Amino acid sequence: MIMIDSSWQKNYPPLEKITENLDDNSSLAKLLSLISENTRVIDFGCATGYLAYLLKQKGCVVTGVEINEQAASIAEEYCERVIVCDLDITRLLDILPKQTFDVAVFGDVLEHLRDPWRILQETKELLLPQGYVVASIPNIAHGAIRLSLLQGKFDYQELGILDNTHLRFFTRKTVEELFEKSGYLSEIVDRTHLPVLENSPLIPSLELNHLDNKLVEEIQNARETDTLQFIVRAFPASVENQYNFLKTKFLENYNLLESSQSELQQTKGLLESSQSELQQTRDWLDRYQVWIDAMESSKFWKLRTKWFDVKYALGLDRPEKHQKPENYKSEETFNIDYQSSAFQLFIDLAILVPNLGIYAEGWIFDPKNEIQALTFVTEREEVDVKSTLAKKNRPDLVPYIQSLGISNPPEDLGFFVLCPLSDTSNVTELQLEVQLQSGDTVDYKAGFLKLPSDPLPVIQNMLTYCTLPNYRMRSILNNHIGSTVRTLWKSRERPEIEKIVREYGVQVENPEVSIIVPLYGRIDFLKYQLALFADDPDLKQNELIYVLDDPRSYDEFLYLCDSQSSIFEVPFKTVYTGINQGYAGANNSGVSIARGRLLLLLNSDVMPIRTGWLSSLVNVYDSLTEENVGVIGPKLLYGNGSIQHAGMKFVRYGLWDNFWINDHPNKGQPNFSESNSRPKKISAVTGACMMVTRELYDQVSGLDEEYIAGDYEDSDFCLKLHAQGRENYYIPHIELFHLERQSLSLSQTQEKDDLWKFRRSLYNCWLYNHKWEEYILKNNL
Repeated sequence: MIMIDSSWQKNYPPLEKITENLDDNSSLAKLLSLISENTRVIDFGCATGYLAYLLKQKGCVVTGVEINEQAASIAEEYCERVIVCDLDITRLLDILPKQTFDVAVFGDVLEHLRDPWRILQETKELLLPQGYVVASIPNIAHGAIRLSLLQGKFDYQELGILDNTHLRFFTRKTVEELFEKSGYLSEIVDRTHLPVLENSPLIPSLELNHLDNKLVEEIQNARETDTLQFIVRAFPASVENQYNFLKTKFLENYNLLESSQSELQQTKGLLESSQSELQQTRDWLDRYQVWIDAMESSKFWKLRTKWFDVKYALGLDRPEKHQKPENYKSEETFNIDYQSSAFQLFIDLAILVPNLGIYAEGWIFDPKNEIQALTFVTEREEVDVKSTLAKKNRPDLVPYIQSLGISNPPEDLGFFVLCPLSDTSNVTELQLEVQLQSGDTVDYKAGFLKLPSDPLPVIQNMLTYCTLPNYRMRSILNNHIGSTVRTLWKSRERPEIEKIVREYGVQVENPEVSIIVPLYGRIDFLKYQLALFADDPDLKQNELIYVLDDPRSYDEFLYLCDSQSSIFEVPFKTVYTGINQGYAGANNSGVSIARGRLLLLLNSDVMPIRTGWLSSLVNVYDSLTEENVGVIGPKLLYGNGSIQHAGMKFVRYGLWDNFWINDHPNKGQPNFSESNSRPKKISAVTGACMMVTRELYDQVSGLDEEYIAGDYEDSDFCLKLHAQGRENYYIPHIELFHLERQSLSLSQTQEKDDLWKFRRSLYNCWLYNHKWEEYILKNNL
């Protein structure tokens, strides 16, 4: 950043002062590190040639461009050539005809230009095929600027972020937009830093006594608040560069993921126990609050409160007698006579499950085995559920039971149960009759939980906190949890879905294939796919449909589509429904607007290795029509070249009570050339990349939305086609990358990492087996 005098001439510091003992935090040092030895460099805004001086020592040949004649004459000593011109009124090809470079440098230059977009676009014509741009750009969102604006100040200075010759101002987001709109794939590779409250001529001085201390602290801790300059590297968005750039980034991220796995394993053990205890405490506090609210809103509680008010008013009772004495001890509060009160029972949750029965959760403490039967009573039925209760641990109750004088109480005091009923139409409340060994009975009544229109939070709570030991997993899911969750999910209210469809680019009139790509969370994968699709004629001759299934990302998604469509010029459509439908629902929404004879369901993290893969899949599919083909799927590889998917088969999984699960043969193995590359009959293929005709897709009603948020929809779909006499095929000679992790554990330790996802997957596995287990056995699949 250079001083400006009153005549608007730059006062450049001596070259020695800048180049000797370079500070690692200087933009000059960071730019220098991004330029290889013995390369041809064009330095826009070369000043007196201090970067050229350093590059010359690395064997580089530098051409300089500078507006200041005096500075340019000094720079000629270190540059092969220096061109004096004003970039705002000059076309680069006019001053540099037939010249090409390995690297173009913009060191604090772009912010001085009226149209930096044009200069960057023209620079692409000067770069060799593997050439790139490096730039340093000041950060207008630095914390000192933010605080200065809060004081109503935006005063230009002689140098720094508010340099009085700056015409453009950039944040991290607008830096990325600048390069994207100019046709580059960019990354911010580094930053220079300057503390917010530093006394420096590069940032405004602040009057802290006029600012709130808490506000200053928040801004100091904000993102990018101490970033002085962004250091950017950008490649022109040619197809070859796009592929190399994305492949490099993919491998970097893949290696980073691999290296961080061991570190994550080392630290997660320390977090697991405390997180589990904390979450359990929170969950039970929430439940206790629900119970308290329910009690205080009940008619009995209100009548009880009024009765005590009357007693106090009439002098029949004294409020002070209910106060704790000075020598009060908590143990005395729970001194219960077990001869008159031998058991305790509490219902935490009761749900009327339409056309199925009553689902209940609660706890029982019966130290003397006084309870003989627990009978759910309706107008038409009486069902004893005592012998069918499924136990679960309730460590939160242990301190309470210990306070009753029980030194080693059991932890499995909790229970959950589904009471099946032949008719649920006239059931309005839970009526439970507790029959004792003495012959006495105790009646218990409770209201039902009113289910929300979306029962997913209730389902999540049920699946997360039930107990599913391996040896009883199947029976508990069959008799209690599975059937309840399935009925609640199927009976959920489904809002009217209005599809918002947008088109980008000129659409193909009669596409052969419609590619359906759902997006959730990592919507940036759209950018990477389009970059790899851009040079493939197949993708411009067929229909590409992206389905946004993440309402949180809608605004970002619109910007992404607008910016990327103009860069890569691959026509595509988008579908948005305003809700999260899950994998099956998102694909079905995309298919509903598809026009192709063939459908390709494709994950957003599947990337092509070479062009022509789509037409190859079409040719293979059409060649199998006489074989009664159902779906086909290619080979998918991890980033390191090992196998991720080579078809699926079904195997028993002992840790899940011998449920059938999807197995990927040779997963993680080296990708050796197969002696027979012909299509192979297989039980199923992954939904990450599967091709099927639109006619067959509609014939089996698409993907089944009965599964919750993903898992097993793809193998379910394959079996639906198989049941109609169709054969599914794995295609070994067509290969694509899939960015899925290699080690997705099915063990119970996954419960500690993410219990809800683990239990959701387990429930989907149960549902899959409930539908297909007999068929798999009968057909020896």
